[in-house]
Amino acid sequence: IHAPQLKGQTESHVLQWLMRLHSIAGAMALMLATQSPGLAEDQANDRLTDKVTLQGECGGALVLYGESLPASACKPAVATRFQSKRTLFRFSTDTTTLVFVGEGGYSKLDKNTIQQEIHQVLVTTTDTPKTGDGNNAATPLSSTAELTANGSCTISNWERGIPSQWRCEAISSNGRFAAVFDHDGSKPEVELKRGRPPQ
Repeated sequence: IHAPQLKGQTESHVLQWLMRLHSIAGAMALMLATQSPGLAEDQANDRLTDKVTLQGECGGALVLYGESLPASACKPAVATRFQSKRTLFRFSTDTTTLVFVGEGGYSKLDKNTIQQEIHQVLVTTTDTPKTGDGNNAATPLSSTAELTANGSCTISNWERGIPSQWRCEAISSNGRFAAVFDHDGSKPEVELKRGRPPQ
């Protein structure tokens, strides 16, 4: 986007251009945050401090907008945390990514379980439409949504070498969102811990 020439322009024209630029930047940030949680926060100088990936299976269907999705194999679950204490828990299948976003610290339920309050959900869904001859179209269609929501995630300790579980639920004005991930007890893939790669 090129800045307009200010010579001969009224103040309202300049304001309109600035508002347009702000709107496009916001849309780009949402797309990045949904497709790869954390990128938008990094761009805002919110440094990524922790990232862990767990292997396992969905403990039931994902729930979007109050509706359970058809059963589908889960991809590994990912948790990320930022310097601002923003925490994201990502659940995904081949066609859906559901991210629960919390702000601030967590509460400890017992020595191996924490609870993180949730204030937002990010949803990405991908659909492959059919062409006139009944075949799949070459380019899937993707949609994203960023919704204010209230809920919590209950997370059990994944570092003990035994199965653990992530359970998240949040309610928005658009309905209920929920996901459960059953970690198989395998060693987590830790990319960052307290701002540093594992030794």
